[in-house]
Amino acid sequence: MKFDLEYYRDDIITKMEDDNGNSNRTKMKFGYKCMRCSYIALFLFCSLFIVGTTKNNDISSQFNHVQFQMNEIETIIKKDIFKQESIKKILTIINNYESVMDSVLRCEVANVIFEMTIKYQNLDIDLICATITHESARTWNPVVKSPVGAIGLMQIMPSTGEMLVEMEGIEWYDTILNDPIINIKLGSMYLSTLIEMYEIDGGLAAYNGGPRRAERWIRYNKADNILPDETQKYIPFVLGYYKLFLNMDDSRIM
Repeated sequence: MKFDLEYYRDDIITKMEDDNGNSNRTKMKFGYKCMRCSYIALFLFCSLFIVGTTKNNDISSQFNHVQFQMNEIETIIKKDIFKQESIKKILTIINNYESVMDSVLRCEVANVIFEMTIKYQNLDIDLICATITHESARTWNPVVKSPVGAIGLMQIMPSTGEMLVEMEGIEWYDTILNDPIINIKLGSMYLSTLIEMYEIDGGLAAYNGGPRRAERWIRYNKADNILPDETQKYIPFVLGYYKLFLNMDDSRIM
């Protein structure tokens, strides 16, 4: 009998702030314990079922099957713990900048940021959070708009947004970039593409100043007089946040 472990997988993303807006580590620790107990109980159930329904000469092969299932369970546990720790870190970063988002939306934003790091292997949560922090002028305001018309957490221009939604197969509407989930998905796709083409500093230059300028900057060995002043400052600002978030002490993570 083959047990579908994914069916039993419990997604324990929950509201991680209490009604006063304080971080709640207890809920997360309790969630981890419940998750581990659930997997252990499932393993015991599988073992007892196999022992009770197999003949003696099949026990060895069935035990190998149980061991394989146990390894799968262990992998799922590790992935879930990594996911929850990542989301906790993202929420801590958001809370540091006093975003106007309510706690439910913060959790949704944290979840989609983590999902983007799974989808795009050249991005991590620290780089996405660094980009959002600088792009939103440290506000994490989902509807922030720049003087030149860039919109949302990842400050996407409408013309760029129309191109990106077509690539993603999403229907365009006028306020779509104000949706923080879609904004992060589009911005992450764009940033990942640019980093793949130009590496991290060139990708950031292209994200802010456009691919043509970034290409010319790289072609001339990143000379100082090629990028606009804003883009020259943009790269070290984002990389500074990136380094800050990478080196966050565990005591600062709720």
